[in-house]
Amino acid sequence: MRPDAAEPAPDYDRLLEWIRLSRNDGHSAPRPTLLAEVLQNRLDVCANPLGPPESALLALVLYAVNCSAELVPPPYERDRPPYTGHRMYLEAYARHLGAEALADNMIAGQGVSGFLVILSHLLRDKRTAVPTPEYTGTLEYFSYAHFVEPRKGVRDTAGYRLERIQSAMKENEFVVFSNPNNPLGHYIDRADLEEVCRENPDSTLIVDEEYIEFEGENLSLIGSDLENLVVLQSTGKSYGITGTRAGIMWSRNREICQKAEERLAKKWPLSILDAVLATAALNDESWLRETMHRIDQNARLLEEILVEYFGDDVAPGASIHYRFVWLDATAGTPDRIARHMRAHGIEVRAFDGKLRGSQPGIRLRAPCNDEEFSRLTRALKSWRSQTAEGTPHQPRGEARQW
Repeated sequence: MRPDAAEPAPDYDRLLEWIRLSRNDGHSAPRPTLLAEVLQNRLDVCANPLGPPESALLALVLYAVNCSAELVPPPYERDRPPYTGHRMYLEAYARHLGAEALADNMIAGQGVSGFLVILSHLLRDKRTAVPTPEYTGTLEYFSYAHFVEPRKGVRDTAGYRLERIQSAMKENEFVVFSNPNNPLGHYIDRADLEEVCRENPDSTLIVDEEYIEFEGENLSLIGSDLENLVVLQSTGKSYGITGTRAGIMWSRNREICQKAEERLAKKWPLSILDAVLATAALNDESWLRETMHRIDQNARLLEEILVEYFGDDVAPGASIHYRFVWLDATAGTPDRIARHMRAHGIEVRAFDGKLRGSQPGIRLRAPCNDEEFSRLTRALKSWRSQTAEGTPHQPRGEARQW
């Protein structure tokens, strides 16, 4: 929000230039040292590497300059949510999804993980299932749940995952899973999930849609007419602002929403700075479309490169911004590859398969520029040269040259 005319107007062009310089190699502004330390060479951080939107950063700077007095009191003005920051964020989220009325069935909180923690406490005495493999946080928070794993020796696919979800809903009160799946990247079509919900009205599906924006536009289950459905989303990953904690829970099931809101009322779930930054990001629709298109192209190129080295061990059917590679954990291969990559300036998320419900392998986010692709290719080529001839992970053909 721009300041009143009576106040000296900031130079918006200079502020925007300051932001751009601080994100690149300019010397006119301080470097974001925390961002540089955390994200430099971190291709395992599965947030949008092109974020945050400059418009969101500008909104945050202007808020700090023009509304600093609002940072003095706590971020609430009543006994329970939604507070002012919540309403601002929820209204922007509903507009982003295409219908402002959706805000009536939303509550705001500290990201998807925050809601998963709350739900894991609320459902502890309920029959709950988690189709695996699944997000590490979900496996830990819902450790008491029944894990519906793939049959031994069978690798997961979107279709096989849907079959297990359908089976789990027949036998459990709640089924919790991510779509697209973390870490494999498989996506199950909205219509298929709605059909499963209609076939099992006594069971509630809880869907973590943290990565849904990377899959494509207008794919979310939010807005469905089903009451046995809970959807979790956040602005952290898609807008490259995981340093903030802002997300939503949507459902037409008023009982579960009220119970979650009661838990939130005992905390400070969303800071005003989180709300300002995330709201401004949601309002920049053109930025999201442009960056998602670019990321999708890079992800397809990533898959080509990985298939050259790992063949059929690259999880098939993914169209998201990361790729998963199944690896043999008996020889510690995931950790060995991760160490090798780090030595070459690349970070890969390694899964050793020891956590119940997880599978051994590595997950890698798509590089976003030629320099990152070059580093990745050099690291994989070096790994191949150090691998004994005849091992399962010899590349197919020659590695791509960058």
